Amino acid sequence: MLDVEYLRDCYQSLNRNRAVGIDNISWQEYGAKLDENLAQLVSRLKRKKYKPIPARRGWYLVFSIWYLVFGISRAEGTAKFSHR
Repeated sequence: MLDVEYLRDCYQSLNRNRAVGIDNISWQEYGAKLDENLAQLVSRLKRKKYKPIPARRGWYLVFSIWYLVFGISRAEGTAKFSHR
């Protein structure tokens, strides 16, 4: 079940050195008000009002032959699914 403790564990398991998400909020900034952010997230999830925003997409050229695609999501969406 999704609750604040579970999401706190998910948040702690995220890589702290990754790029900021599409909403320009870093791991540290989200954690500054972690309890408030997680309470709001749980509330939205339980009311089925959580709307994930699309990931920021990027491409980089590999060996001058093909492109690799990567996506940067926001901290909130990543934390929700990262902990197994």
